[in-house]
Amino acid sequence: GGALLDLFTVGVIFAAAGGLGRLLLSRLDMPSRAERFALEGGIGLGALALIVLALGLVGLFRGVVFGVGLVAALVLLRHQVIVWLRDSRDLLRSIRLENMTITLAVIFTGVLLVMALIMALTPPTHWDGMTYHLVAPTRYLRDGRILAHPDNYYLGLSQNVEMLYGVAIGLFGRDTTAAPLHWGLGLLGLIGVAGLMRRFAGHAAAWMSILLLLSAYNLWALFGWSYVDLGTLLFGALTMIASVRWRETRGRGWIVLLGVIIGLAMGVKYTTAALGLAVGVYLLR
Repeated sequence: GGALLDLFTVGVIFAAAGGLGRLLLSRLDMPSRAERFALEGGIGLGALALIVLALGLVGLFRGVVFGVGLVAALVLLRHQVIVWLRDSRDLLRSIRLENMTITLAVIFTGVLLVMALIMALTPPTHWDGMTYHLVAPTRYLRDGRILAHPDNYYLGLSQNVEMLYGVAIGLFGRDTTAAPLHWGLGLLGLIGVAGLMRRFAGHAAAWMSILLLLSAYNLWALFGWSYVDLGTLLFGALTMIASVRWRETRGRGWIVLLGVIIGLAMGVKYTTAALGLAVGVYLLR
């Protein structure tokens, strides 16, 4: 029952974020369905993190505030939420077992993701999560606001994902919702990468890109932990999508979106500044 409640909580957060992202990106000429789905979900989650940050700075970092806000978002953005959820259904239906290679890739991917999700639903035990990724939102919820905590210098790091953890934990007081949310960030990142690969190199290449990522044990293990690194995977994938789309259309909106994505990525880990440098070289070359 607790696991189902955690999955429900994460599902509500992602649905609201997907609807918000669809609203924010409605004027952009989107590429494939998978790329659009990942972009809308990622931008929506980033916007949600910034909203929670603003609420925390004014003393409204409270579960009841987050609950009311999510309900209001689902009601006000119900059309966008429904369309985004339909896209997720259509993406699932678009999986085609065209040959044995793709069939094995789908099975392998499914098994790894399910195993990681099972681990994500267990109580947190990993060091970074217990030291600061879960400590930050828990303390902010206790205080009702974001304050300085000089006894834990890790809380001076970027905290966009921790803001999302605050929402997830604050709704029902369960810290086991954090890792499934992290799992969802990674899933969106995989969808974005696969969507880009499928558009340029075909169905088999899309599944191969997922296999190459999940075959790295350290990356796969992160899908079961309440860390933040899969947030960088997601925003890295979105950076690739937006960069390629700008090259195709030369639209000014994609340049603006790239800046937003890189800013959100640095709100996850400072080391993603390298992503901004790489994008700058790509755009100016």
